[in-house]
Amino acid sequence: MADNRNDHPEEEEGAHARMNNPRSSTSDTSQHGDEYMIDPDHLDFTQNNLLGSILLKLAHDTTQLAKACKLKEMETNIGDLCQDFKAALELEEGKIDAKAIQVTMRENERLLQRELDSHLLNQEIKPPEYFSPIPTLTNPHKMADCLKLFPSRSSKFSGSAKDNNMTIVEFLSLMKAAQNQCKLSEGEFRDMLLTSTTGRAHILLLEWIASGQSLNNIYHNLSLHFDKRLPAEEAKARLFSYKAPKNSNLAEVIAHIMELASRISSTLPDESSRKASYNHEVITALTQSLPSDSAKLVRSTYSTLSAKIGRALEASELTRALNVHRHSIDSDIKNHGAEANRGRTTKLGSQKINSKRNKMKNSNWQQFSSYNVQSTNKSIQQSQNLSQKVVKPYVNKSKQGSNQRSRSRSNYQDNSNSQNRQTFQNKQQRNPNKTRANNAITGCSLCGKNDHKASQICPNMRTDDGKIYKTLPVHMTCSLCPGNKKNTLNHPEMLCPYRKGGPFQKN
Repeated sequence: MADNRNDHPEEEEGAHARMNNPRSSTSDTSQHGDEYMIDPDHLDFTQNNLLGSILLKLAHDTTQLAKACKLKEMETNIGDLCQDFKAALELEEGKIDAKAIQVTMRENERLLQRELDSHLLNQEIKPPEYFSPIPTLTNPHKMADCLKLFPSRSSKFSGSAKDNNMTIVEFLSLMKAAQNQCKLSEGEFRDMLLTSTTGRAHILLLEWIASGQSLNNIYHNLSLHFDKRLPAEEAKARLFSYKAPKNSNLAEVIAHIMELASRISSTLPDESSRKASYNHEVITALTQSLPSDSAKLVRSTYSTLSAKIGRALEASELTRALNVHRHSIDSDIKNHGAEANRGRTTKLGSQKINSKRNKMKNSNWQQFSSYNVQSTNKSIQQSQNLSQKVVKPYVNKSKQGSNQRSRSRSNYQDNSNSQNRQTFQNKQQRNPNKTRANNAITGCSLCGKNDHKASQICPNMRTDDGKIYKTLPVHMTCSLCPGNKKNTLNHPEMLCPYRKGGPFQKN
């Protein structure tokens, strides 16, 4: 603590006194040099800290021992001790703050990625979890075996909405199953995506891969372009308003409810929550859709079996238990069910079509969109003149009998028809372009396009699943069309080509 204590005994005792009372040592040590200076802030900081106070006590005991041993020099200095202690704590606090900032930023990034990856809540379109760190297709034999597992041959995915083409969910599930078997690297898996697609889907994948998109973004973009399934919100609304129709049975009702409930629960992220939501939706909808007597039977069966097994009954278990009462429930549905084909859909994504239009669709009658009668003032005037010439002798000879009147009417009709045909031929010779303009295609009153008529099959009247639906123009105009097309086309609102999922949705 001090230098040459034997030569300066009074200085040594002063140092020991300052060690015992550091606050009083500032004025005394100022005259002995800078090495005895103690910063009051450092000293207060050290004394107020639990570890710092322990260090000061240990330094005091060391000074007493040095005094007893009559040591000439000591490496320990109270001022340096307090200063170094404070600097060490501040450095440690800085490290802790920096680490806390890094943890916060990492957590915020994770939460942001979770929000951006909301499409991954649906397990059918989630990318594979494992990719090989090294390439695995090192020879042609492995490549050939791998191509057999991926849908890369005749059943390539194109994104088309036709009946025989696979959906996006089916395509991605096949890709994931093949990846679990082949365990390709990420680059090889991207190549397999290109090999297994064709048409518009292949072109889009080329652009996304060339721009460096991640697999999560590629899967999200695929779902945006090609996932045409019924939205979960609309499925929930349909399930809420669904009633068992009279022309159905218990099996059809349960199948329809399960299909809608599965679509509702598919948006939940956790498997247990999806299962709980599915069971709740199926049981609740089944109870609400059946007639009152059958609904009471369903509730009674559910409560009885749940009490026996000691837990809530699952939807599959309830439907198996109801198979015993199937005949009585079918009879109740037939007698007290809802009106058949009244706003009910049998497939996801189909539109509400009544029974009258179904009969018209299945009939062999020729379907017309409109009826038009054309006439000219000149032909009407000629017909009136001809009528006067023929009627006068007929009135003067009214006593000749009914046979003569019949012959007069026949002659009048023949002359009138001949005169009308002659008038039309003369008009066609004078202005043939106008005649052709009247017979030209003026446009379809269903979709507004000029390449066909409504009397033909309109290719733009499609349901949500892409099927063409033959229909006639209705009396009212559609109010769902956008812009200048609003209230101008005579198609049903449920078949509006500008609706969400329609052929003109992008327009």
